[in-house]
Amino acid sequence: MKIEGGYLVVKTREKSPACVARAIESWQREQAKGVFAALAKKVWSRIGLSAEKHPRLCVKVLSRRWGSLSASGTLTLNLALIQAPRLCIEYVICHELCHIEHPGHGPAFYEKLGRILPDWKDRKLRLERMLC
Repeated sequence: MKIEGGYLVVKTREKSPACVARAIESWQREQAKGVFAALAKKVWSRIGLSAEKHPRLCVKVLSRRWGSLSASGTLTLNLALIQAPRLCIEYVICHELCHIEHPGHGPAFYEKLGRILPDWKDRKLRLERMLC
């Protein structure tokens, strides 16, 4: 699979729509993992938490959320985020990583998020307008 002239060129042995859809999703997942990992590393350095708590990254198709952070330390991001601008992806990652210190959405959580990303509300709104 490659991009040529602004188009994604898909080559598969089987020409069924389901096969092409699987190939595209697999390609998107690989692209997303690289982009998400790089942005998570960037955000992690801004948050200032210890290296031992660094979460494992997982990319899934999620129906109701952009991301989540499990109690076991897995950062799960929605595959659909790969279609969003990097500023929006960075917002979701930052939001989820703030949950390491603040599990809920109380005032301390939003204070931390605001210190790290002062424009988080604009990024969130842009994401919601684009992908919802």
